[in-house]
Amino acid sequence: MVHGFAAAAGLFFLNFDALAENRSVYAFDVLGFGRSSRHEFSTEPDVVEEEFVDSIEEWRKAVELEEFILLGYSFGGFLAASYAIKHPDRVKHLILAEPWGFPEKTEQDAKEFQAQVWY
Repeated sequence: MVHGFAAAAGLFFLNFDALAENRSVYAFDVLGFGRSSRHEFSTEPDVVEEEFVDSIEEWRKAVELEEFILLGYSFGGFLAASYAIKHPDRVKHLILAEPWGFPEKTEQDAKEFQAQVWY
């Protein structure tokens, strides 16, 4: 289970018992969040995404999982999808709950979007 932005594995705390009734359940703090290590990320978005995905793969190897069901919530959904694209042979099922990412804003987007100001 991969939590969202500005969260931690504890986000899933109330669901552990029910989900773990018939299977092992794992949740971890995403690199740089919760009680994880404080990684110095690149300033390049594509490289940062790769760093996150690589950290999930390192975790998978450390807990010795071959194939697993991967659930991602919010930003964790974005990371879970990125992981599944890079490591499709490791993901038995992919569950995306309210997934999102950080799309690059184009000049056209900036012209089309005008925030409404209320006085």
